[in-house]
Amino acid sequence: QTLEEYAPSISSVAARLRLLLRICEPVAFAHARGVIHRDLKPSNIMIGRFGEVWVLDWGLAVTDPAGTTERGESVAVPATLKRMTQAGTILGTPGYRAPEQEHRSGEITSAVDIFALGAVTAYLLTHRHPDVDASLDLGGVPAPLRAIIRKACAADPLERYASVLEFAGDLGRYLDGERVLSYDEPWFATLRRWLERYRFVIALLAA
Repeated sequence: QTLEEYAPSISSVAARLRLLLRICEPVAFAHARGVIHRDLKPSNIMIGRFGEVWVLDWGLAVTDPAGTTERGESVAVPATLKRMTQAGTILGTPGYRAPEQEHRSGEITSAVDIFALGAVTAYLLTHRHPDVDASLDLGGVPAPLRAIIRKACAADPLERYASVLEFAGDLGRYLDGERVLSYDEPWFATLRRWLERYRFVIALLAA
């Protein structure tokens, strides 16, 4: 099933975030090999009957201008991939397409996939696709998750997460009841998070 078809069957926020972490894995792997997808969206993500995740439709993929992995190693990408699309062509899906993809002269980096992952996160948590201008209706989404989505979908690529691993790290911290780095957490939210995280210990001590 596509993510669109599969999403209604996921009952909890935690289950949706765990699925997002699995979606991040193949994208992070591609970036580590110097490849940018450029068209991540729910219909390009497939979920198998046993929870397998596939990211499909790499027809718009290009090589990262940096040409290196996150460890600084040079990468060798087939010439056929380098020729898949012409530079300066506006491609991608409205709502999931980063602002720099709207401009023919905009530099395309792995930040466009991070933007799309943020939009996919918004879709999974709200059941609503972003508007064609990429505006997000995040009503009902917990504040730390709103902060994660807004950082991933920042208009300026330099204000987004530096990598998919950083984005996934904040999702993981939320799941583990830890402080989300992109969220300026007020003291009462810190207290509530601490009480929720250690509620079993607190109940045991109270008993």
